[in-house]
Amino acid sequence: MENEIIKLYIKKREEAEQAENKMKSHFDKIVERMLADFISIKERLRVMPDCVGKVMLFRKIIMTEDSVLINN
Repeated sequence: MENEIIKLYIKKREEAEQAENKMKSHFDKIVERMLADFISIKERLRVMPDCVGKVMLFRKIIMTEDSVLINN
C-alpha cells in the first residue's frame, strides 16, 4: 500500500514538473517577443532629455500595463 502511494506521488510530481517546464517554455517565448518591444521603446526614449515628459511616458506605460492586468 505505501509503495503504491509513494510511486503514485512520484509519478504525479514528475507530471507536474513536466507541465511546469512546458508552461515556462511557452511563456519564455512570449516574453522574449515582448522584451524586444520594450527594449525598442526604451532605446527610442533614451535620446529624450530627462524631463517631466519622459517620466510621464514611462508612467503611462506602467499604468497601461496595470489596466490591462486588471481587466484580464
